[in-house]
Amino acid sequence: MDVGAGVGDTAILFSLRGAGRVIALEPYPRLYGGALLNIRANGPAGRVVLVNAGLGALDGEVCADLSNVEGYSVFRPGGRCDVKVRMYTLRTLIKEFEFEEGSVLKMDCEGCEYEAMLNADPGDLAVFGQIVIEYHDGYREIKKHLEAAGFSTEVKPIRSAAIPMERQGYVVARRR
Repeated sequence: MDVGAGVGDTAILFSLRGAGRVIALEPYPRLYGGALLNIRANGPAGRVVLVNAGLGALDGEVCADLSNVEGYSVFRPGGRCDVKVRMYTLRTLIKEFEFEEGSVLKMDCEGCEYEAMLNADPGDLAVFGQIVIEYHDGYREIKKHLEAAGFSTEVKPIRSAAIPMERQGYVVARRR
């Protein structure tokens, strides 16, 4: 599962490296359109399923304000409603797309990692053998939640001298 698919490059890489199927979520309409073209041109036929949706704590729809996509404030409450975007919980995604045990989860969703992960039931996380999450506002709560769900974790900084590891980096988790 690729949450925050962007232009689809990671989903394509996963499929070319042997993933039988990649479910890729991208909520931003413009990025979704670019990812769709990229996957059609470069991905193994039928192995990447691109979904114009996001991941969060609740299932449903949210309004997206497309006037500030670069600032990643698209889904702020009280903003404009240029388009409605489907939101999934991790549980619903796992059930709807019938994920198998040992699946891999990659999250680079510009902040959704807290809402999605911290509201995910440990039983739902059990389907994943490995999880890689880019965090944007500290890692401690995500790391703690994953360890309580039976994962060993490692925190890796991003490659930047300007951004401290406390603020942004990666949590890599493997099922124990």
